[in-house]
Order: sequence, then structure tokens, then C-alpha cells
Amino acid sequence: HAAVYEARLAIVERALASGDRRSVPLRALKLRGVVVRGGKLGFEGIEIDPASGDVLVLLERSHTAPGGCVSTVFRLRRRDDELVLRGAPLAIELADCAWRLTGLEWYRGRLLALRTQFPGERYEVITIDLATGAATVVLELTELLRSLAVAGWGNNVEGIAVAEDGALWLVSDNAVTG
Repeated sequence: HAAVYEARLAIVERALASGDRRSVPLRALKLRGVVVRGGKLGFEGIEIDPASGDVLVLLERSHTAPGGCVSTVFRLRRRDDELVLRGAPLAIELADCAWRLTGLEWYRGRLLALRTQFPGERYEVITIDLATGAATVVLELTELLRSLAVAGWGNNVEGIAVAEDGALWLVSDNAVTG
């Protein structure tokens, strides 16, 4: 099932400083107003909105009309041990169900996501308009990531991060999909 967990960094830091290697306590937060239905489709990204403090959770793909799919961003507000849906979920249209969104990242006030077409067909970094759900390609990565597969590296990229100096970081599991 889809879930969001919280670990307090202060507890982690104290444990590391003291040499305590026991598991850090995690708290599962109840999701209110978030409807996610079955299958292997799940949450693939989480970010905190720096302006509002809202938690943005990305559902990689869900089916709409026959043959149609969307990725969904849920804007959630913390209330005690719950994350409560704030407003309507934001649907980001996908060309077809071979596409999905994974990974979220803030960069210069814009929400970025990684849009991929499986298996290993296309890779794009997009911005998401949080008012409309419109997606705009800001970086095409297809040829670069296909070249990694040819060289024997995993190219199933699923996560992104941007450093303060503007460097884009990508993470892949070990599957070669192209």
C-alpha cells in the first residue's frame, strides 16, 4: 500500500553522534483524502514546497479512460499524525500508459519531475505548473541515457536532485531497460 513515513533528523543525528546503531524510529503518517488503487503503481516522489511547507507526493501513473494515463501530484498538509489532502489532486497528462513521472525536485522556484517512457525509450526533465498540471520539457536526456545502456550501465533512471551549483543528479537502479 502507498505510505509516507517520517523520521526526525534530530533523533538520527543524536544516534549517529552517540554511536547508537539501533533502528531510528519511523512514523507512518495516515493519508486523508488520497485515493490510490491497487497494482504495482505507487508513489515515486516526495518534496516539501519551500513556500507553503506542504508535502507534495507523486503517484507515478494511474489509468483514466481506456488507454489513458496520468501522473498525479497530491498536495498534503500536516495535521498531527496525518497528511490531509489540500485541494484537488493535480493530474499531469501522459501521452500514453508507457509514460510515467518519477522523482520530484525544486529548482529556482519550479517543481521538476523526471518523465520516462518505458522500456528505455525516452527520458525528459520537465517542470510542472502547480496551478494547471501543464508539463514543459526543460531537458531532453534520451540520447545520453541510451548511451549508458550501450556501455553496459543501468539506465532505468527514477530519481533526480539538483545541487546548489545547478548540477543535475540522476539515480538509476541496476536495470538496463533500453
